[in-house]
Amino acid sequence: MKKTIVLIWFSLLLISPLFLNAQSKLNLDSLVIKQLKQAGDSILRGSNDSVRFSFNAKFYSVLDSVLQNSNSFSFSFDSIKTLAVLRSSDKKLRIYNWILPLQRGNEFRYFGFIQVYNKKTKLVQTIALSEKKWPNDSAEMMKLVTDNWYGALYYKLLYHKYKKKEYYTLLGWQGKDLQSTRKVIDIITFNKEKIQFGSPVFKTGGKAKTRVVFEYNAQATMSLKYDEKEEWIVYDHLSPSDPRPEAKNMFSLYGPDMSYDALKFDKGFWVIQKNVQPRNTKEDKPKNVQLEKKFRVTKRQ
Repeated sequence: MKKTIVLIWFSLLLISPLFLNAQSKLNLDSLVIKQLKQAGDSILRGSNDSVRFSFNAKFYSVLDSVLQNSNSFSFSFDSIKTLAVLRSSDKKLRIYNWILPLQRGNEFRYFGFIQVYNKKTKLVQTIALSEKKWPNDSAEMMKLVTDNWYGALYYKLLYHKYKKKEYYTLLGWQGKDLQSTRKVIDIITFNKEKIQFGSPVFKTGGKAKTRVVFEYNAQATMSLKYDEKEEWIVYDHLSPSDPRPEAKNMFSLYGPDMSYDALKFDKGFWVIQKNVQPRNTKEDKPKNVQLEKKFRVTKRQ
């Protein structure tokens, strides 16, 4: 019988309450590290989904407690290798998120927190993210908030400012099921001091989208990265392998077609640049696909 496995290495934060002290992170010892590794293995390879959910609940609770301490905004979480922690270049926003794979391998759950630092009050606000599943065509036109978040595992956070408005752009990966995988470009703005996911700033043709979702065959590899020198988001253009009209939007048939497009930030909008030539494609590709290979769903006997 074929068994589905997910190539994800997880660690959970199982620590004592002493960690809540700003200095206690210096006191982590080998025993704590061992606990993290053992718990991480359980959330990944638990004998059933109940076990995985149980460890995930433990992780969520402990991390939530840690993040309630404003000093956590300066904590290093580097030893928690599978907790994605991104910080904006203006030092105002910090995002923590992780992924829970269900044992069947055809569903993934996403969790996270956002911290917002107020430079005037010197206080940090921590907000939990709650995922909600959305179809692609709806998600690309919706403005969402923290309790109906379009879940993903983020690996890049970009900061831009135009006419006093701040834009935090996210590049993320979203395992969907055994047939297809997604990557997403999302954006955070502040609406009356409240966090908003999605804003109609992506000009890719037709009506501006609030986010961009790419879906393609689960065994394919799509490049989506930010080029610091060109100052644009460059990505593989996707096409179906089946030329018949009925193959349109059958995303399990989609994959890179050896051409590239890009999005460049211009006066508050991400504007498409078609048929671009990425720099050093051969050199960049191995690094770029590392995350996707790490989380790809595969099967073995």
